Amino acid sequence: MISWINRVFTFLTFAPLLLWALCVLAAILLGAIFGCRIDEGNIYPCIVAGQDIGRFAALAGFMASWGIILFGGLSIVSAICWGLAWVVGRLARR
Repeated sequence: MISWINRVFTFLTFAPLLLWALCVLAAILLGAIFGCRIDEGNIYPCIVAGQDIGRFAALAGFMASWGIILFGGLSIVSAICWGLAWVVGRLARR
């Protein structure tokens, strides 16, 4: 199979999971280190370095809790397409 196709499918398969993991890490760090209250239902004040990043904290919390449904689905669909492209490439090579 063409190497750029492998690179594209690798990116499409693993990038959403990495983005979800970064949201989880951000939510954990904001809650543990800065004591921010993170809830997917409301936006609470979260002061970090003199700036209120409550909206970011709420978004990170929301994506940490519900993002795996979206990101996991994208990764699974991409992995299935990658496998189908691999099978078609093998069959075309014969």
